Order: sequence, then structure tokens, then C-alpha cells
Amino acid sequence: VLVLERGPSDLAVPSTQHKDGWPQSVNDGGQYIRWTEGVWGVVARVLGGGTALNGGLFLADRREWFEENMKDVDFDVLHKSYEKLQKELAVPSTPTDFGVAWNEALQEAGWGTADTSKAQLEYPIDPPHPYLPFSTFNWSAPGIPRVGAASLLHHRWAKPNLRVVTHAEVHQVLFDDTRAVGVSLKLAGWLWCGSVRARKGVIVSAGAIFTPQLLQISGVGPREHLEKLGVKVVSDLPVGENFVDRLGQPLAILRP
Repeated sequence: VLVLERGPSDLAVPSTQHKDGWPQSVNDGGQYIRWTEGVWGVVARVLGGGTALNGGLFLADRREWFEENMKDVDFDVLHKSYEKLQKELAVPSTPTDFGVAWNEALQEAGWGTADTSKAQLEYPIDPPHPYLPFSTFNWSAPGIPRVGAASLLHHRWAKPNLRVVTHAEVHQVLFDDTRAVGVSLKLAGWLWCGSVRARKGVIVSAGAIFTPQLLQISGVGPREHLEKLGVKVVSDLPVGENFVDRLGQPLAILRP
């Protein structure tokens, strides 16, 4: 198994390693992008992806959401992966003094209360009320270290069939007819490696933004769109469609 990461190892970015590194980790391990509407955003450019940058919450979407928005997803299989990763990466969040006060305020306002003695994987909807999520920050360990997706690789570093290459940016997936057989890539931002061939298959895991982009510039996507870009069509598929942005509204409270 060869893992190609276009950014550095998370171990080389100190702010990604512990709770106090957030939100600086977003600047240190992220890449700014701008939507056509003019809105700015950040995507990860570090081993471990978004789990090396984010606020450390570990939660699962509910079956009802997938049934409404992504009907083709086998939720039972997906949920098994959530549970497997939870056992290796996540621990119950530890309520802070502010969190306890916030929970009491929500209860006073009629929004219900969270059971802070037990973490939940899925957010409650019947009825909706606050809850205690799992976290990828290990609150019981000194320094509250982050245990993100990169830890899955670090825990297996000694396996003889695993290689991880950082600063390796994939520019195109290579196809034999419609079968992915390898990738072309650039090392360290300047050295073209030509191509890396795969014996069994190619898994594209570049996040919600760059996965469809990489597939489209490799010839997998809506025919009309690819032809407009001058890309040779390998497979006419609705790649990049049904993009659902899970909007969130941040709330900041400044203490006097």
C-alpha cells in the first residue's frame, strides 16, 4: 500500500498535535481556497487531512440525513466504519466549566439538556437537544494530544507492506480504458516523478473538494463539463454534482 500526501506529515506541524494548537493548526496545515461566489475557505494540506486541523469533534451523521441527501449510500456499512474508527481514535469529550455553564443556559432557555456522563456518536433528533460528543483529543492524556486519521498510519508504520510519501502531489489518475492503473505526480513541488503504477487499484481520498476536482481533470465527470474544459472523457459520470455544504453558524462569546 502506497499512501501519497501532497503536504507534510502532521508530525512536522506542531500545532496539529494537541488541543491548544487549534485553531492555529488551520493556518499551519491548511490551504486557502476561494469559491466562485467569492467566499473563502480552507482545505487541509497535511497528513491526516481535516482531522489534523479541526476542532476535534467525532460524530456520525444519522440515517435520516443519508436517506434524504445520499440515497445510494449503504448506511449500515458506513456506520460500522464510524464505530471501528471511534474505538481507535475517539474518546468522550470532557465538559469544561464553560461547557457546563452553556449546557445549563440551554436548559434554562428550553432547549433541553445534555447528559454529560455519556458521550453519543449521533446527534439526537427526537426531540433535538444538546449532547456530549466524542472527541479526537485525548483529554485524559498529558497535554491533551490529538488522535486524528494520521494516527491510523502512525500506529501501523512498521508494517512491511505500507509506505507513506509526503510532499507528493497527484496531478492525474491514469487509466487503461476505464480502469484506474496509476497516477502521475510531482514530488516536493518541483520534481516530476512521471507515473506510479498500481497492481490492484487506486483509491482517491483527497477530501470533498479535491477528490471531484482530481477525478474531473483525469477524465471522470459530466461529459459536457469536461469537454468545455478540454479534458478527454474517460467516464461520463455525475462527479461533483449533489455537493452538499454542511453549513454551520459559529458563535463567539467574549468574557468581560
